Amino acid sequence: MTVDAIHVLSATAWVGALPPFLLLVAMSRIPELRREAVVSMQRFSTLGHAAVALVLLSGATNTWLIVGRLSLHPNSPYQWKLLVKIAVALAMTCLAIANRYLIVPLNQNHPETSRNVLMVGAALEIALGLLAFALVASFALEDPTA
Repeated sequence: MTVDAIHVLSATAWVGALPPFLLLVAMSRIPELRREAVVSMQRFSTLGHAAVALVLLSGATNTWLIVGRLSLHPNSPYQWKLLVKIAVALAMTCLAIANRYLIVPLNQNHPETSRNVLMVGAALEIALGLLAFALVASFALEDPTA
C-alpha cells in the first residue's frame, strides 16, 4: 500500500500542478509579473523532477509487486492496459524533459515561442495524465495475472 500511495500522490502532484503552471506561463507574458512567474516556474521544475522520478520508480515497483515480473504479456487485458499506461507515462516524461531542457532555454532568444510551446506541451501532459488516470481506473475491472 505504501508504494501505491507514493505512486498516486506523486502522479496527482505532477498532473495537478500543470494547470497552475499554465497560469504561470501566461503570467510571464506580463512584464510586472514576469520575474515572480519565472521564479515560481523554476520551483515547479525542481519539484516536478522529484514527482516524475517518484512516479517512474513507484510505477516500476508496482508492476513488479502486482504482476510479479517486469516483463508483461500483452495477451492479458490488464497487462495490455498497463503497457498503454506505461507508454503514456513515458510520453509525458519525454514531454516534460523536452519542455524543461529544450523549450525553456529557447526563452532567452525567443520568449513568445518558448511560452507558446510550453503551454502546448503542458496541455498535452494534462491530457495524457487524464488518460493514464482513466486507464488506472479501469484496472479494477481486470485480473492482473490473467
